[in-house]
Formats: sequence, C-alpha cells, structure tokens
Amino acid sequence: MFQTLKGSIMVRKFIVNVPYSEMNKDILTILLNEGYVLGFTKTNSSQFEIKLDTRVDNRWLAQLRLYQDEIEGENGLSYQELKKKTSQFAFAIVTNSIGLMPLDHALTKSIGGKLIVSF
Repeated sequence: MFQTLKGSIMVRKFIVNVPYSEMNKDILTILLNEGYVLGFTKTNSSQFEIKLDTRVDNRWLAQLRLYQDEIEGENGLSYQELKKKTSQFAFAIVTNSIGLMPLDHALTKSIGGKLIVSF
C-alpha cells in the first residue's frame, strides 16, 4: 500500500486505489486521524480508494521506511528499546497486543511493540 501511495505522489495522482484488508483499513484510519490522508472509502469488496491532500506536504512518503522484513524478536521491542530506536522519527505505527497504533500512543501508555512503518 505504501509503495502505491509513494508512486502516486511522485506522478501527482491524488486519488489512489489499494487492495482491501483489515490491516490496510487500520493503517489508513491512523493516517486519517493524524492528518496524512484526506479520507478513504471502500469502493468494492477488494479495493479502498484513498484521497491524498494536495495541500499537505507529502514528503513524508519519500522518507517512509517499512519494517516488514526486520527481526525484532517474537514480541517486538520493549518500551525502552522502542523509545530509544524511534527518538528521531516524526511518525511511526507500531503493532502490539492491543492492536495497531501510532508510536506516540504506545509511548504514552509505556508499551512496546513491533514497528510497521516510520517516517
């Protein structure tokens, strides 16, 4: 999904279709709540349509880093490890036993987790 968003921004396309999944839905909800996307709708059983804001600086996509291939242990990083590793990030999404959440929410609750994406 993030690679699709990245490519769309580069060619100045601000309405993007990505595959439907519960994880994409949760990530898009976080991005919407944080102001990184204008909105998204489920167009059919297998697609989301995402609206990107042309007024917002979308350079965050260029700095995007995915963590799907990194090994952080079975349970991810502890709160202290997560805080230390992510101190330079503007934004990140983590997953833990509670679910997907922005990094600042995890740090506020003093819980660790696995990094999904950061910029």
